[in-house]
Amino acid sequence: MAKFLDDNGLLYFWQKIKNAFVAKESGKGLSSNDYTTAEKTKLAGIESGAKANVQSDWTETDSAADAYIQHKPTRLTDFTNDGDFVRDAAYVHTDKNFTATYETKLKGVAAGAQVNVIETVKVNGAALSVSGKAVDVTVPTKVGELQNDAGYLTSHQDLSGKADRATSLAGYGITDAYTKTEVDGKLSSAFKPQGSTTFAKLPSPAKGNLGYVYNVSDAFTTTASFLEGAGKTYPGGSNVVVVESGGKYLFDVQGGFYDLTPYAKSADINSITNAEIDTVVAS
Repeated sequence: MAKFLDDNGLLYFWQKIKNAFVAKESGKGLSSNDYTTAEKTKLAGIESGAKANVQSDWTETDSAADAYIQHKPTRLTDFTNDGDFVRDAAYVHTDKNFTATYETKLKGVAAGAQVNVIETVKVNGAALSVSGKAVDVTVPTKVGELQNDAGYLTSHQDLSGKADRATSLAGYGITDAYTKTEVDGKLSSAFKPQGSTTFAKLPSPAKGNLGYVYNVSDAFTTTASFLEGAGKTYPGGSNVVVVESGGKYLFDVQGGFYDLTPYAKSADINSITNAEIDTVVAS
């Protein structure tokens, strides 16, 4: 079975090669004392001037000691309030605090709003000024109380003669189209199969055999009698039909039956797998 190396296989093979070797870097050589990434990360995490095993002690009072904490706060006034804290000596706590929920509700109420009062009523798109007044609004309960838009049909318009679900062109009033019988007739008369013959026994294309289709059993090379021109080769099993072109009658090569046994099937040609590449590399 044939195998080929596709893009994915080539990429995988190249990765295997790269993993097997160390890339050469200019100015560097192999050494048993290489500076590792882990050591670099560890060094980057140590502050400049840091001391080992020194812990700060909040109670240490000797300013010369390593554990002494400088500038530590000793009372509340040494701290600065965050933005959300309030300092007000006159503030008195109650259970009627103005909550965030009340604030949201208040923001949603329009200035001067009233309870259950209709602000605007529109009739056919035209607004009525009814602010602060009671309005008698009649709501339509059936289609007859509505006004039709343009293009809608009413009950008095005559729909007779209009097909509901026609089964023929005539049912829709179409008179300038071919019927099914006429279309079938034209299709059957367009091509007239004439069976198989050898290339040497093909008749000359003429008006009398217009539309005749011949299956040429042997391979052949076209001549000037072909629409494609002379010099083109076709395998045995090709179909040719007599056509009219520019006032001349010529053969035109159509599709046919071809012998594909000399060709390899796509199912027999597969890309080499990663596992097979591993086997090659291991060997």
